Amino acid sequence: MSSAKNHSAEAVEGGPAKKKVKFSSQVRVQEFHAHLAAETVVFHLLYSRTPAELEQEIQKGGQPFQCEFYNQVFGDGEEIKGYRGLQVDVWLSAHSFHCWVDVRWEDRQPGADDVVTLMQAWWPQPFATDKADFLQRVAAAPALDFAQLGQQVASMPARAAAGGSCGAGSSGAVGEVKLYHSRLADTADWFKDLHARLQPLLIFTVDGANYIDVTDPKWEIVAAVMHAEDKQQQLIGFMTVYNFYAWPLKERPRVAQVLVLPPLQGADYGKAMIKAAYDMAKQREAVDLTFEDPAPGLQRLREQLELDMAAACPWLTEAADAALAAAEAEEQRQQAAARELCAKVLAQRQRQPLEATEQQQQQQQQQQSTGIAREEHALPEDQQ
Repeated sequence: MSSAKNHSAEAVEGGPAKKKVKFSSQVRVQEFHAHLAAETVVFHLLYSRTPAELEQEIQKGGQPFQCEFYNQVFGDGEEIKGYRGLQVDVWLSAHSFHCWVDVRWEDRQPGADDVVTLMQAWWPQPFATDKADFLQRVAAAPALDFAQLGQQVASMPARAAAGGSCGAGSSGAVGEVKLYHSRLADTADWFKDLHARLQPLLIFTVDGANYIDVTDPKWEIVAAVMHAEDKQQQLIGFMTVYNFYAWPLKERPRVAQVLVLPPLQGADYGKAMIKAAYDMAKQREAVDLTFEDPAPGLQRLREQLELDMAAACPWLTEAADAALAAAEAEEQRQQAAARELCAKVLAQRQRQPLEATEQQQQQQQQQQSTGIAREEHALPEDQQ
């Protein structure tokens, strides 16, 4: 009873008694929502080489870019579950393609997705999970000479991409982009390692991408290399081609992978690599050049390139001009025939009222003649 009285007294003095609310574990679980990987994972391209310069570039955020495909890493829903305030930053050296994956969160639920393990499964060479380790790896990477890679098959001036970047890095020095062709199995170990560190980017930029067997002698590669004016060299993209047999002694090459670093896309580097594939197929007198499940963007690029090549083909342009001339002549003939038909119809319409008037006059004359004849027939003989 005393406890009830005290409770009533508190209610009278301070108004209605406050009820204690007990939060269940279900309310707290709602705070750990699923994060969309496309909004949570941010890639950053870094151009510096020394630890001090890399530290400064990391503080400024590097050159960030987003990728499109995360289903192979995080499942069809492309979600990362079990975190609150999750942020995943993927730092990538533009020279050696060493990688550091930095995963941060405010809180983590038991049984949450292990982001590092899920991503590490797609890296042939394990990435760094510690910044100091990453800085050491990049600083220890030697400068590369891509002229040793293979035969130069094309070159073009360096151009600014859609985002304004030309891949010159922090120095701002630009130059030209050279394309080198080689059989992948014959390349040096340093390039195989470089290719292995860059390959994971395919998983996030090409839908359904997979890795290739670099020991298969039928695989060839075209590497796009930026040669800056300060003599620095940087791999900015690559294209892989597989050579199929075509009876009896021919080849049927197939373009399998085309990758340009996302910040440098839109500067026609991918188009230049595909053009090189067409040129090599022509030189070898291949049966044709095919593409393995091209994405819509690659298909548009291919069609644009084929139109450009068709426009540069003399016999095809002559045939097209002749066809256009014949089509124009046929159109002019049809227009002349239509004008003639319209003139005939108009003239006929103009004649119709005159003919109707003449017919009416003739009918009236006939009626008058018939009436006179009837009157004469009706008179007596002495009055006729």
